[in-house]
Order: sequence, then C-alpha cells, then structure tokens
Amino acid sequence: MRKCLLITILTIILSYQGQAQTIPPHILEHIKKSAAKAHPNDYAVQEHLINMQVIAHKQIQNISAPNIPTEKLNSIISSVESQYPKDFVSQNYFIEQQIAAFRRLSITEESIIQSRIEITEDVEMGLDDIPIDVIDRIKKRHAIRYEGNFTMQEIMFTNDVNAYLELRNYKNDGVPRNVIEQIKREQAINHRDNYIMQKIMLDNDVRSYLELNE
Repeated sequence: MRKCLLITILTIILSYQGQAQTIPPHILEHIKKSAAKAHPNDYAVQEHLINMQVIAHKQIQNISAPNIPTEKLNSIISSVESQYPKDFVSQNYFIEQQIAAFRRLSITEESIIQSRIEITEDVEMGLDDIPIDVIDRIKKRHAIRYEGNFTMQEIMFTNDVNAYLELRNYKNDGVPRNVIEQIKREQAINHRDNYIMQKIMLDNDVRSYLELNE
C-alpha cells in the first residue's frame, strides 16, 4: 500500500515538473505565489491550482484556430489577456468562447440561405426567411457596439433575430391588426434596426391600448 502511494506521489511530481518546464520561470513563480496566497498551508489545493494554470498556459501557447484570420485571433487573445491578467485558466476558457462565437457569427449569408442553420442550441430559427440586408445590419450594429467581444455580439445578434421574428409574427386578439401595424411602423422609425427595443415598445404600447380600451 505504501509502495503504491509513493509511486503515485512520484508520478504527480514528475508530471508537474514536466509541465512546469514549458512555462517561463517568472510566470511560474507568479502562479505559485498566487496559489499560496489564496490557500496558505493547503498544499494539495495549491498544487492542483498550479497544475491547472500551467496546463492552461500551455494550451494558450498552442491555440490553433483554422479559418480565423491571424490578426483576429491575436486580437481575441490580447483582449482576453488584458481582462484576466496572468489567470491562464480564465484566459483559456474565454478565448475558446470568443473563438466559437466568432465562427458562428462568421457564417456566410449564402450558407444561411442554403441550409437553415441553427445559430445556437437555444434558437433554431428560419434565418432563410429573414432578408440578408437585415441580418447584415444586425451583425454590423453589434460588431460596432461590442467590438472585439464576439460572445456578446453573438448573444445580442440572437436576441435581435428573435425579436425580429416575433415582431413579424406578432398578433394580439384584443388589438385590431391595423393598430398593431401602425405601432410597429412608428417603432421601426424610432428604433431603426434595433428589433429588441422595437419589440419592447410594441409590448408596452399594446398593453397601454388594452388598458385604455377595457
């Protein structure tokens, strides 16, 4: 039993040393100090955290993102590094999230038309029923507002597309169709290309109409 335990400990030590050799000494020293500060006297937890950070650092150094322009990938990495300095576990996670979001946002309009692509797990929508210029304007609006943050761009793109589809199919049995269409036209002018806000204001106006006509 003792022999098995010693072998296990030796394996862990050798594995840790092998990982540590791939990281610059000053970065490794910072990781060690951070782990010791967060969990003083708990050496098992310190070791676990150090290993996680070292492995994450190695993964970041070896990131490969086919079909993503090098300058865009470097921009993603730099942005995430500035948000989570020397926290390589967080960096690695959010870089992967940003890359995945960028890829989904980079779906071409042609492929959307051809295959009714599912943008996210939560939204399976007929994007081929939405005009290309609408999709393009939605993408551009959020690309400007959330420059470099592709995760947020994807979230807002999906929300806007949902709102667009809800607006197009909107009905309320208590409100005449011509009244709904008039509200939609006014909100489209007031909040051009912002379908989330258009939907919110439409809901508010319909609610007020119903209260006034009780």
